[in-house]
Amino acid sequence: DFCDYQYVLIAAELRLNLRLNSISNDQIEQAEKLALEPGIWRGELTLVLANIYFDQKSFSKALIRYDLATNEFRTHGLLRRAHRAKYNKVVAETHVYPDRNFIPTYHQIYLDSMSSEIRDFVTAASALMNISREYQKIGALLPALKHCQRSIKIMIRKHLYGSAGFYLAVLHRAHLFLDLEQFESCISDIETVKISPFVEIRNACVFLEAKVRKVEVNANLDLTPGWLDRVNDIQTRKLSGLEEALYDFIAERPRNKYDIMDFLYGVKVDTLMKENRLKNLLGKLRRKIGNVIQCQNGVYSLSSSLKSRTRFGA
Repeated sequence: DFCDYQYVLIAAELRLNLRLNSISNDQIEQAEKLALEPGIWRGELTLVLANIYFDQKSFSKALIRYDLATNEFRTHGLLRRAHRAKYNKVVAETHVYPDRNFIPTYHQIYLDSMSSEIRDFVTAASALMNISREYQKIGALLPALKHCQRSIKIMIRKHLYGSAGFYLAVLHRAHLFLDLEQFESCISDIETVKISPFVEIRNACVFLEAKVRKVEVNANLDLTPGWLDRVNDIQTRKLSGLEEALYDFIAERPRNKYDIMDFLYGVKVDTLMKENRLKNLLGKLRRKIGNVIQCQNGVYSLSSSLKSRTRFGA
């Protein structure tokens, strides 16, 4: 029978080997068998296995094990560990279901992370960065930048400067600055990230610099799954200020049309005029990013599908 320290030792060895890119199939098989045994450390071992499958881009396998780890942590009252496993499950879901809209889900994870019960600032900052990336994919660049800045501020305030998450957030901001054609800010952030000790993040710098200089990207770069997605990105049409404001307002929670009209146009404009403006605005937004805003019983919300969000040329 395995003792607790053996669970810990195997989980620690797997984590180290994952960083060194030296995981063997025998190690994974041994860990899978051990993860079937009851014990307080089973959740941790299952979480490490999920991270391994995620790194191998076996996202469906990772999703299942993140879910198992979440439930295992909850069983033992480890709420913060359960919350982080749940967040990782959502990240895996974005790869399994790339056409879905995850902004409301990430927003709820952010709120839960900041609650007095959880207080997980790393996950809070990561959720904000993923919200930012979702906005970037549809061309809502100002809301994307706003959420990215909030993510970086949390990491600096909570002394996470120099972490992998911090460098990824700064590099993501550089990508946003590139999309916004703020080239000096973009290069400044790239230079900041170049001192990162993480090889995959420095490789992402090389990729982004190639985009800035409009030269061919090295296809053999070792990138994180999130940055691999960007290699094949099709540039989305940028949204106008009102289009961004509308999308951002509805993304927070469902809204009725009167709240939307007052938010966008104020209370002094004639109601019929506001209705016509909103109708035209929704039409323009749908032509750019598809039918991602749905209306039921007079209430507007984001659809669960964003199928067309990356299919539009610039």
